[in-house]
Amino acid sequence: MVNSQRIWMPWTAPCLPQAMAWIIDHGLANGNTCDLSDVVCITPGRRAGRQLLHLLAQRSGELSLAFSPPRMMTPGDLPGSLTNSQRPMAMVSERRLAWMEALHRCDDATKAVLFSDSINVHDFVDGHQLADQFMTLHNDIASQRISFGKVARQIEE
Repeated sequence: MVNSQRIWMPWTAPCLPQAMAWIIDHGLANGNTCDLSDVVCITPGRRAGRQLLHLLAQRSGELSLAFSPPRMMTPGDLPGSLTNSQRPMAMVSERRLAWMEALHRCDDATKAVLFSDSINVHDFVDGHQLADQFMTLHNDIASQRISFGKVARQIEE
């Protein structure tokens, strides 16, 4: 089971040195080692991750600890790391283009049911806006662990 803990750092001092001190001080440094190989550190960006990693390595060296680094991630890395899929997760722009293509390929009867006459899915701006709406809808439905197939079955009933 994954044990996760969110830690809030006060604004009284720079965040990364506080995070480094917390990681070292709260039992992640045991004996002569600082084994963080099972730890995932999520920082706002890659640069912050590199800086935190540097601070951890530097402090481990100062304490003469053997250092095994944690896995550094950003919030953008999370979706792909939380799935068991062997395939990479599509970027937002790739998902948008896929939705635009799917809407473009809809037959005329489906388009008439889904869209008003003022919307042209072949127009880039309209298609882009519709794709964004469908992505939002898909995210909302998926966050409830509901598939589009289940939605379709519910509508048919």
